[in-house]
Parts: sequence; C-alpha cells; structure tokens
Amino acid sequence: MARECCNHCGCSWLEYVKRKISNGTYQVWIECQGCGKNARGAGILIAHDKMILEDCRTLPSDNLPRCERCDAEGSDWHHWGPRSVFSDADSWPLGRLCLRCHQLWHSKMLAYTNGRVDA
Repeated sequence: MARECCNHCGCSWLEYVKRKISNGTYQVWIECQGCGKNARGAGILIAHDKMILEDCRTLPSDNLPRCERCDAEGSDWHHWGPRSVFSDADSWPLGRLCLRCHQLWHSKMLAYTNGRVDA
C-alpha cells in the first residue's frame, strides 16, 4: 500500500478491510491499525474495481437480514409499490429481498409492463 497516513491520528499503519453489508455486497475502506477508524474519513469507501476483494481482511458482519423469498443472507428493503408508479409508495408494504431476487422481480415486472406476461 502507498504511504498514506490516517486523517484522524496520523498513523501510517493502514490496511484494506471489507465488511458485508445488509444487501450482501461488500464495502471496502482503509482502516487505521492505530485508532481503528476509516483512515480517509467516515463514509469514504473504495470502489471494488480498484482492488481484489480477496486481498482484503474481512471484518465480521452481525446478523445480516435474510431474503424473504429465498432465505439468502443479505438483503435490502424492496418497495412493492414503486415510487415511479405510486404517488403513495410509502404507504405500500416493504419486503426484504437479496440482490438476485430483487433484480429478478424488476426484470419480471419490466417484461410484464412491456406486454411479455410469460417472462
């Protein structure tokens, strides 16, 4: 890693780390081994295409929410009433879907709205 210092404490002992977040994907940042904070500042993450995830130390992820459709670990909230269709979208129920199921739902709905009901 290039010589970089922590924005918080000035320490140069830094390490790439990753943590799986609620939707099952990873966030990657540079952690200061001196103070334990994100060396570049809170919320400053690193794009995944700039590094190999396997080279990062994995931090534990506590109790990731499961997909309500397939029970996969990691999910995001899904609006059953899309904002683009319903002006009262927030009054519609929410459900937890993993990325795969969420993408499947959107592709099926897009096919349906384009007249391909059998998609």
